[in-house]
Amino acid sequence: MRAIMKSVSPRICEKVANGDCTILVSKTAPKCEVPFKGYICCTSAKPYLYREANPPFELFLDSDLYKGEGYDDRLFSGKVIGEFICDEIIEWQHDRGHQYYVDYPDDCTSYFPYLKCHSEATGLKCSEIEEFGKGTTLYGWHISDLKIYDKPKTLAEFYKCGAKSFEELSDTEDLCSYCSRTACCEGRWCDEAYQNYLDVDFALTCAPSNWCYVEELRNGK
Repeated sequence: MRAIMKSVSPRICEKVANGDCTILVSKTAPKCEVPFKGYICCTSAKPYLYREANPPFELFLDSDLYKGEGYDDRLFSGKVIGEFICDEIIEWQHDRGHQYYVDYPDDCTSYFPYLKCHSEATGLKCSEIEEFGKGTTLYGWHISDLKIYDKPKTLAEFYKCGAKSFEELSDTEDLCSYCSRTACCEGRWCDEAYQNYLDVDFALTCAPSNWCYVEELRNGK
């Protein structure tokens, strides 16, 4: 299923996981209708994000990068830490030198009419949002149905959009470059060829600079 992967700093990821951030601030927004599914990719910037070893297994920040047995599964930085449903995109415009605002219609009763009301929900100070936006239009992605994974997913478990399904591929397409067993498969697509096709052409190898469209890993057919 097509979804959005959003890169988020470890500091904001911790606040999202702990319920202290329900709006992600971005300079752009996807051109798709809400609601849509989103994945949260924690960046590798310091401080690093970890999961506690003992209950209640909360996430916490640490300036040191720990290595060794037990830490790989507990390190959430550089991985996909959870998923959510974005049920609203809030557009913040800037009045050239004063502050950000939301230009809602007069008869609109939607929540959070001004940036000051949003600030606490973003996990950022108004001054931080002003510095980030620098007068350009900003977008607030509202988080609902949040699910933080017990074990984070790797980027390798996701693909860029555009890959054909196993059923959509034809035997006339260039499968020779994807499968070492072409002769054994009599020129037909097999599980190995399809997996290599995904890995070679569509594998997600690095976190998006902001966000990107993705599809979750599909095994075999």
